Amino acid sequence: MATMTRGLEPQVIETYNVRKTLEFAKPKLVYPQFGQPDMIMKRKSDTASWLRFNKLSVPSSTLSDNPTWSPSTVTESKVTAQLDFWGNGVELVEFLEQTSFLDLPDEYKKLIGQNAGETINEKVRDVYVAGLYATYPNSRTGRHQLISTDYADMDVFTNAAMYLEDNDAPKIGDSYVAIIRPFVKGRLLENSSFRNAVQLRKDSLFTGELVDVGGVRFVVTSTAPTVTNQGSQSTVATIDQSIVLGDGAVGIARLMPGDFKVVVTPPGGHGDEYAVKTSIAWKCYLKAVRLIEEWMYRVETAR
Repeated sequence: MATMTRGLEPQVIETYNVRKTLEFAKPKLVYPQFGQPDMIMKRKSDTASWLRFNKLSVPSSTLSDNPTWSPSTVTESKVTAQLDFWGNGVELVEFLEQTSFLDLPDEYKKLIGQNAGETINEKVRDVYVAGLYATYPNSRTGRHQLISTDYADMDVFTNAAMYLEDNDAPKIGDSYVAIIRPFVKGRLLENSSFRNAVQLRKDSLFTGELVDVGGVRFVVTSTAPTVTNQGSQSTVATIDQSIVLGDGAVGIARLMPGDFKVVVTPPGGHGDEYAVKTSIAWKCYLKAVRLIEEWMYRVETAR
């Protein structure tokens, strides 16, 4: 019978630390959950790639009774990405740990988890928001035309979903997804149909999900981006930038296994000859890329 020895404890503690940290990181991981995953295997380079096969042309003429074989040429588009290395950490001094009334190691894990979630989420979010296509309320054609009353409404999100559907963007489940800020949520709740849908909503599928209305599944996060001092004659102080997307619009490259890890260095590590410091850090290998621009629209509205 196998025996559990002390030599196995560091791995058990490490696993607990990762799970404990991810518990606090998860509420912030909104944007990464909609990326098309890829996996860079160990010792297989640090570059990920995705292939998109272009659609075949529709035949322009019928076949004869004795047709000549003329196959179509398959073409593809390739997107590559090199992994980025992210991380952060904190240090706990022995004296503070022993004299504080707080459970500082546990509190620091929460802090690390929040920082990891916000960092990963933000780096992926910045890729989404830099997309080429955008739509605006009230028939505006650009950000510079927005005025202070161009608030978010269901019409502008319906238009974004229409563009996606017209571009044959596949849905995520049975709907497109709109990632919005709480201020946008507040404007949408002024619509009685939207408000009723929220009251009758079903179980959530995604982190931060609010409701599914008209084929658009709304996900709310405080990390949704904004632009300040924009609009017509710069009269709009804050513009909220929502993202409406279909499946496969963005790719997420990760190093597997071990793409996310929490490192706990006990007292006595390098530079701690008096053994009075404990460090807690997270690290992650990650890269997000836009795969198909036409499958993602940015919705910009005045707050």
